[in-house]
This record gives sequence, C-alpha cells and structure tokens, in this order.
Amino acid sequence: KKPDDGVFRIGWFASRSHDRDSDLVRKAMSWASRQPGVEVWNIGLDPAGWKFDRIQVGWSEDFTAYRKWLMQLDVGIAPVLATSSSVCRSDLKILEYAMAGAMTIAQRLAPYEEWFDGPALVASTAKEYVDHVRATCGTDDDIRAKNRLNSVWFGSGATLKRQALGLAELVMNG
Repeated sequence: KKPDDGVFRIGWFASRSHDRDSDLVRKAMSWASRQPGVEVWNIGLDPAGWKFDRIQVGWSEDFTAYRKWLMQLDVGIAPVLATSSSVCRSDLKILEYAMAGAMTIAQRLAPYEEWFDGPALVASTAKEYVDHVRATCGTDDDIRAKNRLNSVWFGSGATLKRQALGLAELVMNG
C-alpha cells in the first residue's frame, strides 16, 4: 500500500546496465527534486552527474524490500537508449510499475510498444521526459486516474500475451 503522507514520489529502478540511459532523465528528475512535496527515488544505479537531492537506495536481492520500495512510487520511469541489445528487452519494468499502481513514463522503443496506446506516457528525448515529469507532478487526482487505467491495462493481459507469443516464436525458431 502506498503511504498516505501527501508526498508525491517519482522513481527509477535501474541496474548498472542502465548507466548510459541516465542522461535521458537527469534533467527531468533534477526538476522534480526541486518541487515541493515531491521525492525523487533512485533504486540500484547511482548515476554519475546526478547532483541533486534524491533518495538513493542501493541494489538488493531482497524481493520483499524491492516490492516495498516499488509500492512507494506514484510515477516510475523507464528510459532505455536504442541499442542492438535494448530492442530485445521486455516490458517488465512497465509491468512492475503497473502492478505497484504507478504511472509509467517509458522510452519509445519496441519492447514497450504495446503500451504506446495504453496508459503509459511515452518519451523519445530528454526534453519529452522533462515535459512528462512536469505534467505528472501536477494534480494528484489526475495521476490517480491514470494509475487506475494502468491497472486495467495490465489486467487485460495484452502485454503478457505478446510476451508469451514472442517467447514461443523464439523457442520455435531458435
């Protein structure tokens, strides 16, 4: 359950493999950190050059702690630079955020395309991340309504079906 303390939390859960992706969202997260009543959370990766106030939590393999941290968020971000390996990623990060009831701002990238017409906000540039973060740090009621859509979208199984079909194709075609 999300805390009922009036604090709006935006965060990024990322491993070291996302170090290069951090520049996509640095300005957006820096802006958010200066807003009253907003906390910026960073779980895992501690990006170089992020010289602004945030809650930095080191990586943990404790699934209970991971879920607890995830449940704190109102908005989760999922930046990924387009590389030969990133197009092979899954939309797991969006699924995690959706299950936790957090709206997602995701990279416009093939693994997330099932979400483009759904409730996730989609960004391609650092400026678009700034624009979306500014919009999401607006009224709490708007965010809660979008989060409810996120839950409905997740519950529809649309992304799970696509992943299952993709896995079956990979197995069949090796």
